[in-house]
Amino acid sequence: MKKLLKSILITANVIQLMLFFSLIAFGAYVFLNPDAVVEWLANFMVKEDPLQEADVIVVIGGEENKLRLAYGVDLLQGGYAPKIVFSSVGNEDYAYDLLAEKGIDQNRYYFEQTATTTFENAYNLIPYVADNQIQSMILVTSPVQSRRARFMFKRMFSDLTIISTFSFW
Repeated sequence: MKKLLKSILITANVIQLMLFFSLIAFGAYVFLNPDAVVEWLANFMVKEDPLQEADVIVVIGGEENKLRLAYGVDLLQGGYAPKIVFSSVGNEDYAYDLLAEKGIDQNRYYFEQTATTTFENAYNLIPYVADNQIQSMILVTSPVQSRRARFMFKRMFSDLTIISTFSFW
């Protein structure tokens, strides 16, 4: 029993040393190659799918709304979808002005103004998706929100095609 306990303690110490040296090596790598680490993190966080036609464009809110709104409207005018939904975008006055300026008919857009989180952006659109028999959507977010938003919308609408894209701030 004593030998077994001693063997377990030695193994635990070896594992601790390996973890310690691994952390030291990782820290050195990050220190010596910060650009590579930042690039890896950026590639992990950002998810963009090839654009294709869909039933609706969904623009979700964020701090850099005006560019995101304009990009969503550009996609609408480019024929990527017949309708656009703005979910908790915050700049509704700007959006209405932009839509009017572009001559977009009121039956082509919808505002969902109660969402405060990415989860609520998806959840609050369940009735709209059901009522309009949506089968596919283009999801417009920011780069850093793209993977999380795509994941959330795919979980909420597992049988829909979700195409993730983003606008730069």
